[in-house]
Amino acid sequence: MPPPDKTARDPAAPRLSVAVLNHNYGRYLPQCLDSILGQTWPDFELIILDDASTDDSWDVISRYAGEPRVRAERNAANLGYVPSLLLATDTLSRGEFLMVISADDFVIDRGAFEKQMAALFEDESAVLCFSAYEKVGAGAAEVRRPLSQSTVLDSADFLRCLVSEADFGVLHSGAVMRACAYRSAGGYRHDLRHYVDFAMWAAIGATGKAAYVGEPLYAYRLHESQLSGRPAERRIMLDEGIPCIEEAAALARRAGVRVSTQQALRARIADPALAEAFADRRRAALARAGDALRACPWICLRSRSWWISVVRATAGRRVWAGAARLRAALR
Repeated sequence: MPPPDKTARDPAAPRLSVAVLNHNYGRYLPQCLDSILGQTWPDFELIILDDASTDDSWDVISRYAGEPRVRAERNAANLGYVPSLLLATDTLSRGEFLMVISADDFVIDRGAFEKQMAALFEDESAVLCFSAYEKVGAGAAEVRRPLSQSTVLDSADFLRCLVSEADFGVLHSGAVMRACAYRSAGGYRHDLRHYVDFAMWAAIGATGKAAYVGEPLYAYRLHESQLSGRPAERRIMLDEGIPCIEEAAALARRAGVRVSTQQALRARIADPALAEAFADRRRAALARAGDALRACPWICLRSRSWWISVVRATAGRRVWAGAARLRAALR
C-alpha cells in the first residue's frame, strides 16, 4: 500500500471538491444543488459542469453562480459523461477530497458531508467513504444498505465484498475519495462508460481502506430517461462489465482474497436478478436474467440464484408462496 500523500495542502483550496455533472437535467438541478449547499460541512467547493444542455439547465445554474462556493462551467459542445467526469475530477477539482454527484441525484441528510469527512479524518488510511442510500422515483422507494452497520473495511474485505456479494454496491453519487489515492489508482478510466465507477472502486480499493456510513445519506433517482434501462444499453453495459469484473477479481486475489473469476461473475452478473424477483419487479428480474444469460450462459446455468430468480419472476408471488406452503407441509 502506498504511503499517505504528505504534500502540503494549499490553504486557499477547499478540503472537498464536489462535482455535479449535468446534461438536460434542469428539472432536477434545484433539488440537487440546494441539497449540497445546505450541508452543515462548510469547507467545500461546488463545481457545476453542464455538458452543453439544450433544456433550461444553464438558466437554472446561473441562479447559483453568485454563491461564493460555486464554480459553474459549461462545455461548448456535448462531450459525453465520461469526458465531463474526467474534466471535473482531473482538471477543475482543487480539493484534498473528491466527490461526484449526478444532477438527477441529491443529498438527503444535511450532515452527510460532515459524517463522511469525520470517518475519513478518523482513519487516515481510509481512501474512500460511501454510505447507505435510497432509491427514489419510477415507483421505487427503498433503502439500500450494502453493509449492516457503519464500519471501516480493509482493502481485502472491501474488494471481497465488491466482487463476490451481489447485494454490495457503492453509489457513485456521494462517494468521497482522497484525491491522492484517486491519482495513485490512475483516476477514472477514459475507455469505459457504464463501469467507470465500478472500475474506480476496485482500483482505489486496492490502495487502502474504505469507510462506510450505515445511514442513507444520498438518493439515487430512477427515471425513464436513464440509458441503463434500455435493452441495447444493458447489453453494452454487460459486455463492458465482464472484463472489469475479471480485473477486479484479479485485484482481490492479489490482496489475498480467495475468489475465482467464475464466482465474481456469478455474483455481479448472474445473481442480481434475484433481488428484483423478490421485490416483485418481475419484468426487471426477467430482463436482468435474460441479459445475464446472454452474456455469461454457463455461469448463469450453474447459478442457483439465477434459476430461483427466473422461477420466482415467472410464477409470481402467489404461486411461489403456495409452493412454499406445500413444500413445508410435505416435510
